[in-house]
Amino acid sequence: MTPNRALSQFFTPLWAAQALVEQFFGQLTDRDLLLDPTCGTGAFLHAANACGIPFQTVRTVTRFNSQWSIATDIIPRELFHRLRYQLVFARFRKDDQRTLVGLALYREYQSLKELRPESQQILQEGKSRWGAWHALVEEALTQLGGRGSLAEIYATVAPNRLPSNNFWQDKIRQVLQIHYQPISRGVWALPTAA
Repeated sequence: MTPNRALSQFFTPLWAAQALVEQFFGQLTDRDLLLDPTCGTGAFLHAANACGIPFQTVRTVTRFNSQWSIATDIIPRELFHRLRYQLVFARFRKDDQRTLVGLALYREYQSLKELRPESQQILQEGKSRWGAWHALVEEALTQLGGRGSLAEIYATVAPNRLPSNNFWQDKIRQVLQIHYQPISRGVWALPTAA
């Protein structure tokens, strides 16, 4: 099928679809599902069908949408006549654990947008020459009146951090040990409050 340039339609050449199916989906069998929501001329579906992989309906795509892992690879934009933007070949997989491969900082940025504006500013600008974690700890100690127990510092920082960081408590302890002195066992203070 000839692409309709007036509608900005650019169809994948069959040879490219076959090469991508062989490279990324060679392990699939007739028990797997392959989805192509932008079907076009059906080059990927044809290539997949030739490998024995069936195509599913829009209803199936919608039902599994929230359960996909996503991986992306860049393919040459020159593959399509007069295309100006970079092409990304994205693969969606239904895995036990959802992953994002080739898509960095998406979850973190979404988490950042959900924080209160003051926390966003601290994380964006740092407010400290030592970086964002130091700024968060300093802000927590300030909110606690200049001193606080480790548990209080954790509780104060927790709603102001990016939840995607699994090692946030380790980072807080590291900042405290490097930049602050304990005033008693498990209690830390700002330098002026000590």
